[in-house]
Amino acid sequence: MMNIVTAYTDTGIALGQITVENKSNEIPAVRELIELLNIEGMVVTADAMHCQKETAEIIIKNQGDYVLQLKANQGRFYEDVYAMFDDKYINEADNECEYEIFSTIEKSHGRIEKRTCYVLNELAYFTDYLAEWKGLKKIFAVKREIERNGEKTTEISCYLSSKNTTAEKLLSYTRKHWQAESFH
Repeated sequence: MMNIVTAYTDTGIALGQITVENKSNEIPAVRELIELLNIEGMVVTADAMHCQKETAEIIIKNQGDYVLQLKANQGRFYEDVYAMFDDKYINEADNECEYEIFSTIEKSHGRIEKRTCYVLNELAYFTDYLAEWKGLKKIFAVKREIERNGEKTTEISCYLSSKNTTAEKLLSYTRKHWQAESFH
């Protein structure tokens, strides 16, 4: 079986592809693809498998920015970040809120989905990690509250970004990433 890694624009145009060698994984192939493409001024989005210090460093070295989904493959960093975005800390009614917040509500496919992006205003708690992650400027979470057929579900995904931008823009990068994922 052959696996292929593809880089897409946010409009769905394929920029390049690399075959993943048997008995290997996508990580080195993605890094090679980043090195081959001109990503200067671009934002590279990737799922949790590619949330790696070396991948972030390659993106920054090639003058791009990143938005990488953070998951358990990052151990203690993952735990520390998720603790900051636990529901007991996120409270939109709190006037002392330590997050920049942006929300959207979408009705489609028989469901209502509210997406809220919470961007930490202060990263001092993460000083050790900032030194390890080249270019890291934003740590944020996207909370998805979905209502379908009277049932409600909530999920929170956390992200790292080298792009110093707004909660609205960071949310748009995560949306565009999952649109690209749907091409598979």
